[in-house]
Amino acid sequence: MQVLMLLWRSNRYSFWMFWRSNRFVGFVILAHKYITLLVDNVLLVQFCNILQTLLVFMLVLVLLLRAAKR
Repeated sequence: MQVLMLLWRSNRYSFWMFWRSNRFVGFVILAHKYITLLVDNVLLVQFCNILQTLLVFMLVLVLLLRAAKR
């Protein structure tokens, strides 16, 4: 989440355009937060951590590619 906040501060417009076009990413991150609060299953929490890390990596990659196109 720190990466998302840093990106949001540095480039708000492209972040919000990306966020609106990829609401699934935000949904999964929110779902991950609630799953870790509700579920004590360690494997499920680890899977959600991996999934969230991959989604944040994809977000950073897409923002970098968009910045490189300009």
